[in-house]
Amino acid sequence: ALPGVEEGFVTGMAGSAGTDPEEIDLGAVEGFLIDTDQQRVVAWQEQNLLVAVFAERRAAAITAARAIVEATG
Repeated sequence: ALPGVEEGFVTGMAGSAGTDPEEIDLGAVEGFLIDTDQQRVVAWQEQNLLVAVFAERRAAAITAARAIVEATG
């Protein structure tokens, strides 16, 4: 993905959900949490891929995202 794509991706998702993204530490990378009434999304850029984890609970989304980052890092 080109520089700035991650921010556009996250901003677009958060804007569609009517909220602001929250920057979070995923270990080897920085990610963004989009927290809505229906779901939580953690998104980040992994080399040339944009990755998103969807979950009902905030802790579950962050834990799963951190595990993916660790396993692929």
